[in-house]
Amino acid sequence: MIYFISAARSQMVKIGKTTNVSNRLCNLKTFSPEPLVLLGLMAGGIEEERALHKRFKPFRKHGEWFDIKGEVAQFLKELPPISEDQYMLEKLVTARVPADLATRLAKATSKKAAPY
Repeated sequence: MIYFISAARSQMVKIGKTTNVSNRLCNLKTFSPEPLVLLGLMAGGIEEERALHKRFKPFRKHGEWFDIKGEVAQFLKELPPISEDQYMLEKLVTARVPADLATRLAKATSKKAAPY
């Protein structure tokens, strides 16, 4: 999972990968001198993370932190909003629930309501 976490006062975003977004955000908050906010999520692993880092290299400030300007700002605006279902499903999956339960939950949250 690729995450985008903002340090609002400094107008920067951290682009990273993790298997547990909730834990990663909590860990980063522990060491951050300012509030952090989860801006978005997208599917992907190390290859996708590296591609984003390369794409946004002109905006890199330090490590995995990038200025929220130009192409980075536009990309963040285009990320789909994080739904409560997506966030809760991610928490369940990373809590190591049985795979079949996670699959059933994913299917249930993606089904459209039947017309009456």
